[in-house]
Amino acid sequence: MENGTNKPKTFKPLEIGQILTNKRGEEYRIVSRYNDTTYYLVEYLETGNLQYINGRQPPLAIDKSKPFLHGVGYFKCEGEPLFYFESRVKTFYQVWTNMIVRCYKKDDSKQLSPWRDVEVCKEWHNFTNFYKWAITQSFVQNQRWMLDKDLFSPESGKIYSPETCCFLPNQINAQLSGLTYQDINNPESSERMKQLAEYTSTLLIKYESKLSERVVKKLWGICNACGIDREKAHLMARNSQMADQLLKMEDEIKHLRKFKAETEQKDIDGKYLQEQLPLMPTHGFVQHQGKIYRIDTAKDLYNMLMMVKNDMLAAPRPQNVKPKS
Repeated sequence: MENGTNKPKTFKPLEIGQILTNKRGEEYRIVSRYNDTTYYLVEYLETGNLQYINGRQPPLAIDKSKPFLHGVGYFKCEGEPLFYFESRVKTFYQVWTNMIVRCYKKDDSKQLSPWRDVEVCKEWHNFTNFYKWAITQSFVQNQRWMLDKDLFSPESGKIYSPETCCFLPNQINAQLSGLTYQDINNPESSERMKQLAEYTSTLLIKYESKLSERVVKKLWGICNACGIDREKAHLMARNSQMADQLLKMEDEIKHLRKFKAETEQKDIDGKYLQEQLPLMPTHGFVQHQGKIYRIDTAKDLYNMLMMVKNDMLAAPRPQNVKPKS
């Protein structure tokens, strides 16, 4: 810290009206500052494009209204510019970037890329158009969902577009990954699709209420073609849930048996068990001598038993009762 290497860099605010040049030689003018932050609205003199930039890195503030991402992707707004540093916009921006990179990144390796035949529609070359579509999808509610193009792409080739894309839960998207047009649209003749249909149907039961109508219709069509209807899917889902519960119970039983064995080894004078009793959950109510006591832990139950024992010892003994020999 003494040499100053770890000191945070100070931010020098840019001046309104100031003209700067970025690393590509593009000149831009500072129009305004965004909410007293390090971000600024700028106007590029050549194109007239309005865009927000990070004022901490003026040389990197390139004009994104020109193709800047693998010669294809650009970012141009008509009217009010989009503040893409905001968290939700930034999330969609990353999804869009990954889509463009997958389809148009040049690979020098000799291996053929699985994305070589996949395209992005021209409308989505502009991030603004992709963003306007994306915010209407279910992905807005769950940012972990994946952008899928396989479910609705035509036979002529897979393409990213408003007509062919949707956001799906990761588990469903993984089931569709790598499937061909014939697999999806003729599932009864695809052995792989038949194998995936059972699991896909149980996932559909789980996520159906959150998916769009056209996605639900398409997925149920695939399942039905493989001989799985809603009733069978519900039954498999319940069986799967019960199997998970049984596995969980078996794990709990193993844990309790291990705990019992460890306790028997350590609990010579009863102190260890007394320390563990408050940690052992149990719930219920006990009535004793006209009063109701709530039992929340094993410690409460232990105290309740001691109370009953003491009451029994303090109670008067009946007359003329012979003790057991």
